[in-house]
Amino acid sequence: MDSASGESRRTTARETTRNRIMAQTSGWLKVRGLDCPTEEARIRAALEAWPGLSGLEFDLGKGIVRLNFDDARTDLNSLSEAIENRCGYGCSRVADPVRTDARASADGDSWRWIWTRGKWVLAAAAAGSAGFAAWMQGSEGAARVCYGMSLAFSALWIVPKAADATKRGRLDIFTLVTIAMAGAAALGQWDEAATVGVLFGVSELLEAYASRRAKVSIQALIDLTPERAEKVESGGAIVEVEPAVLVPGDRVRVRPGQKVPMDGRVLEGSGHVDQSIITGESMPILVGPGTDVYAGTINAEGLLTVEVRKPWGECAVQRIARRVQEARAVRAPIERLVDDRFARVYTPAVVMLASLVVIVPPLLAMSAGQPAQWREWLLRGLVLLVISCPCALVIATPVAIVSALANAAKRGILVRDGGVIERFGKLSTIAFDKTGTLTLGRPDVIQTEHLHAESSADELLVKAAAVGLGGSHLVSKAIVRHAHSRDLDIPEATQVSEHPGLGTAGMVRNERILVGSHRYVDQAGLCDSRYHDRLAALESEIGTAVTIANENGPLGWIRLADRPRPEAALAIATLKKIGLRTMMITGDNHATAEAIGASLGIDDIAAGLMPEEKADLVRNAVESSGLVGMVGDGVNDAPALAAASVGVCMGTVAGAVTSQAADVVLVNDNLMSLPSLVSLSRVTVAVIRMNVGFALVTKVIVVILAILGMAGFWLAMAADVGVSLIVVAHAMTLLRYQPRWMPEHA
Repeated sequence: MDSASGESRRTTARETTRNRIMAQTSGWLKVRGLDCPTEEARIRAALEAWPGLSGLEFDLGKGIVRLNFDDARTDLNSLSEAIENRCGYGCSRVADPVRTDARASADGDSWRWIWTRGKWVLAAAAAGSAGFAAWMQGSEGAARVCYGMSLAFSALWIVPKAADATKRGRLDIFTLVTIAMAGAAALGQWDEAATVGVLFGVSELLEAYASRRAKVSIQALIDLTPERAEKVESGGAIVEVEPAVLVPGDRVRVRPGQKVPMDGRVLEGSGHVDQSIITGESMPILVGPGTDVYAGTINAEGLLTVEVRKPWGECAVQRIARRVQEARAVRAPIERLVDDRFARVYTPAVVMLASLVVIVPPLLAMSAGQPAQWREWLLRGLVLLVISCPCALVIATPVAIVSALANAAKRGILVRDGGVIERFGKLSTIAFDKTGTLTLGRPDVIQTEHLHAESSADELLVKAAAVGLGGSHLVSKAIVRHAHSRDLDIPEATQVSEHPGLGTAGMVRNERILVGSHRYVDQAGLCDSRYHDRLAALESEIGTAVTIANENGPLGWIRLADRPRPEAALAIATLKKIGLRTMMITGDNHATAEAIGASLGIDDIAAGLMPEEKADLVRNAVESSGLVGMVGDGVNDAPALAAASVGVCMGTVAGAVTSQAADVVLVNDNLMSLPSLVSLSRVTVAVIRMNVGFALVTKVIVVILAILGMAGFWLAMAADVGVSLIVVAHAMTLLRYQPRWMPEHA
């Protein structure tokens, strides 16, 4: 109970924080040189306690920082100047961190960074190699000169960072390496000093490569949309424009092989569209007039005319890119634990341990009347500093989190931040809304029953569809849609009159047809004792019963119901298989809820609830069961989504309010994404723990060897680089992770 209450308090705090940030001003700065946690720590320290600044969110992959501040107390210009003056990093404003200069950010900045540092690393490596060659030939003087040049090349980019950290009263990885290089050189170990600089440079380049790979994986989402679109003018002329200038109501033409430029609805034409980037469905789907299509999807065949339905920034692919961009800027709790608590204490502790190794053994030896061997113990202390560099520990978590976020985004799952990735795997229960979440959210014809032998079910359907053709009611649309699916010819009805809440009447081929409820037919005097009991029984069953009658009485009935999503039963079964309990909370009646819940295998069902009651039920579940997820689709689900430990909304139907309250958006509208995300979350946390554990164990072993004098600079630095390489490679496997039991489309 205590842990559950704690989680409830954390959830409330999360909501409060989110509301506070939304009420303030936010701005983005592109910071030159911002690419690793070291720079992030410096900026945080420089802006600590800055008046009016309430939060910093870093995207190290793109070198962008989001600043949340009270514009009555400070502004973006002042904050930019503070970063430049206090940290020495040049800043520039970014209006849209998702799109503005995105490609340049993905390519130019990363390669520029690699070249800036890489050239010194290459120069240092070349000089060191020349020194080794000279030593092999017996020319120690030339070797020492070459090693000295190698050390100087490394110092050009390492020492300034160490000096900056020292100036601010902080000890970081650059401080450790600088001390180690200087100490080795002072002891005459020029080859060892040069080796430390070169291998440290390699580890930094490795981290930059990992960052760039993660960045490119996200950038690929942005590049899905075409750069040009063919707009159809009012007169029929075709004009090429940028997709960003299109507005809802505009029409665009999409040729075979082209990408759809904007989210919209097909007006003319038909063909197959590859929507795998949004829905995850591997096979192209057939589209035609009235079918929704998404920006970035590929028109495989057929000429389509599409009406734009959403502005540029609200297109599904842009929402994916934006949400992933925002998610990368917020650190997961496990990431904050490693970076803020562990790494902050780790480096000073290592320096203290190295100092003790250098001082204590010689003093003990002297007190025992033995040689002090200061040089030997100083060398061991310097080796200890090198092996203790926390590179692998620092990069273990962020690379794994970003890889998991990118994996989810490729499957059409938008995750708010790394903390959600961490929490999702710990859920004990997932609660679902019914309509539009577990079901398709629209009525479909499930049964047609005709009363007279001389007529057929199709004839009955045609008469009902003719009266409902052109109607706006969901029931009318469902009947017409079902008739079209059976390729039935629907005649045009005349003298159509609608009776709200009851039904519709009209003339179909000189026959007056009534389509509506039992009450509507009864009020018309067409329902006698022969039909009354059957009509009453139909209306008590699941779904909606519609009576079709003429002037002589009922002709038959059409029953409609909101069908469960095709994948709903499998998703529920999979969630239960991997250890989660399922709930349905709905405002619908108990009979319908029980029927749907039983067919899907839901564990607990609560029906007839108002939005506030849904939220209360979720809060109670959090207090009693721990972490609880809530999946919904409408505005009425927003309170329950906010009350849950993790809120999930169905992306293609959810409104802005629901999406804002949710931590996860299923753009692909596929419930199988839920067990997929649970599995991805659990594997991500496991990968992080394995990486951190492996790095720590390896370092402890080499530290012991260093203290015993059995490890030199070469082994220490090689071990550090090797561990970093393994950690990065292991974390990046999450980019391609897919549960073995998961279907390809989920």
